[in-house]
Amino acid sequence: MSSGKDKIDRERVEYAVRLASLDSFIKTLPQGVDTPVGEGGCLLSGGQRQRLGIARALYKRAEILMFDEATSSLDEMTKHAINDSIIQLSEECPGLTLLIISHRSESLAICRKVIDIQELNSK
Repeated sequence: MSSGKDKIDRERVEYAVRLASLDSFIKTLPQGVDTPVGEGGCLLSGGQRQRLGIARALYKRAEILMFDEATSSLDEMTKHAINDSIIQLSEECPGLTLLIISHRSESLAICRKVIDIQELNSK
């Protein structure tokens, strides 16, 4: 017997999937959002795993998302897509705090405020 706590809010799933830019990909899966993705998402690409993590955090209504070198192991096209997803998140979720840790200028270009740790240490 499942409790109300275990019940999945399908509308919230769809919202999180859309914000994480996974909706087009999920439409291609045989069982949609119910398709098994393997242990730790081993059946997904790096970009798909990143987006799935974003969708899960959004579903749980996280107040802060931290991206630590979120695009470091991705190809150029996927890096741009992840950065576009982060921009979309910042626009559609104004109450959500996004922390991006990166040494890549293209990842930091989307940030409203940049704090350079090296500059802080030299003061």
